[in-house]
Formats: sequence, structure tokens, C-alpha cells
Amino acid sequence: MALNNAKKKKIIEKVVKVMGFLDKTKKNSDFYKEKLSKMNLNEMEKWIKHLAKSRDNNLFLEVIPGKNEPLLPDIKKALNYLNIPIEETVYFKDQGNKDNPVKSNTPVMVGYLYIRKMQQFLSKKNDYTLDISKRNQKLNQVTGSSKAASLSDSESMSLLVHGSEAILKEMLGPRADNSLKKMQMYSKIADENSVSLSDLEGDISESQAINTVDTNFLGAGIKTDLLNPTDKINME
Repeated sequence: MALNNAKKKKIIEKVVKVMGFLDKTKKNSDFYKEKLSKMNLNEMEKWIKHLAKSRDNNLFLEVIPGKNEPLLPDIKKALNYLNIPIEETVYFKDQGNKDNPVKSNTPVMVGYLYIRKMQQFLSKKNDYTLDISKRNQKLNQVTGSSKAASLSDSESMSLLVHGSEAILKEMLGPRADNSLKKMQMYSKIADENSVSLSDLEGDISESQAINTVDTNFLGAGIKTDLLNPTDKINME
């Protein structure tokens, strides 16, 4: 169906409204309103078809850091207006087989992520721990050449998305700063040649890092619920 003036008006209103959600200064919405309004029906129809076919042609949002950057609530408003979900179940084409690809354990946030390729890749920087004996005295975290035992936020998120909670419990428990579970793990392996996370007793209160943080708060006169989330803290 050919484009008419009524449809052109709706398209302009939609673009301007989305840009208005993302940029409260209205500079981007004013730019697109002026640009699209100057197009005749034939020009706009060609522009829309090119926009739909070309992956390189997008509606760009120009922002100045610290001035008109959109916040997550602004992005949610724009997505809700366009009826686009902010989270989706993701399928990994490079994992599993063609007919049964691996999917994320939970819905995850989707969007474009621009990554600049590093000039040098060091495989040794990505190795996991081989020796967990050298530790920081204050936090009991693994140090030295095997400090890779400390998972980054992105690694932890990837494990959660894949449903690998058991790996996280091991990496952030007995292989991190929980000395009690570490001793239980070694003892079980020595006695029975194997160990399961269900064999290890104790909870987060044995984490030395959290104990150190809680002690620092207490030293500053602040009581937390880090060690016992069920504690009721008087905020008065």
C-alpha cells in the first residue's frame, strides 16, 4: 500500500516520540522532526524501504556524555511504547546442535553491544586457578598467578544465564574465601576420592571477605545484615 500523508504523519510522530523518551533535551526529536517533515511522500517511502533492508542504516541518537544520555527508565519507556521486550530468551548458535541449540536459562537483556577487538590476546590471563594456597590475608581471596579464581561480573553472569549455579557455588565458596568449606572439600577428597557441594556444610557467614566488610562497617558505627539477612536493622 502506497504511503499517504496520514501515514507519513504517524511515522514522524512515532519517531519523534521515541526520540523524546530517550533525549529529554528534545534535540534529537527536533532533528528528526525537521528532517522527515521536509521529505515528500516518494522520498520517505524510499527512506523507509532502505531502512528496512539495510543493516547499516539506523536511526542514530546523538548524546553528550553527562548531559543527555538516556537512563534505563528512559529506554524502558521507549521499548514499552514500541512494544519491544527488554528481555528475551537467547539461543546460542555455536553451542549444541543445529536442531537443538542451547538456550539461556533465564530471559536476558538484549541489544547492540559494540566491542573493540584487543590488539593482543593473552591466553594465560584467562586461565582458571590451579593453586589456591596463596591468599590475601584480609579477604582470603586467591592471589598470585592463580588469582583467576576470582570470577569477574561478566563471567558470573554468563554462568547464571547458562544455569551453572553449582560452578558459581564452588568458585565463590571453597575455591575462594570460605576456608571451612575448603578444608571440608580437601578432607572429603582425601577420604573418598570425590566430593559434592551437598557434602559441604556452612553458609555465607564463613566468607572471610564478607566478614571483613561487615567488620569495617561496624568500625564505622554501621550495623549490616550481610552475615545474617534475617536480622532486622533499626533505621531510626
